[in-house]
Amino acid sequence: MKAAAFDAHKFPAGRSDPLLAECLKEFPPAIFSEHLYQSIELMERYSIELAVDLLGQLNLAEQLGAWRSADKLCSVLGFQPRFRLALQWILARLVESGCLQMRDDGATRSYRLRNTPWKPDLKYLRTIGLTIDPANAATLNLLDYAASAYPAVATGQQSGDHNMFGPQGVPLWLNYFHNEN
Repeated sequence: MKAAAFDAHKFPAGRSDPLLAECLKEFPPAIFSEHLYQSIELMERYSIELAVDLLGQLNLAEQLGAWRSADKLCSVLGFQPRFRLALQWILARLVESGCLQMRDDGATRSYRLRNTPWKPDLKYLRTIGLTIDPANAATLNLLDYAASAYPAVATGQQSGDHNMFGPQGVPLWLNYFHNEN
């Protein structure tokens, strides 16, 4: 099995495609700035890195030597059935990254490891995100907090709703939706 090709240290995206500017020409340029484009690209990459990190934290890689559905993974790993949707999101991100293969027989999607996952470098990407725009901190903090809750939510030790809308989660949401962001 070969290693996946993503490299956090090669992140910096190029400038946005000129065709994008053409599509958005009816809008004021300040709304869809190059900063916004770079921030969106960074968040996309950051979410993939979080998925790779969760692949390890949730012990998914050990179970993906053979084809497994999200339901089967939940069963084998002792995850709550309601965690299946979150797990499907993680698995889809890992397919996009090239770490996993997916097959769909019409009724069930199954996944297996395609490439050895890389070691995610969230700290490096966070630094880039804050350099692009310090207001990215609110989104990064919310993503990190949500990802940190996944293991406990998966096993039923905590509720996702309680985590995200409880005493620690609410301030993160308020910062995320603050007018300065």
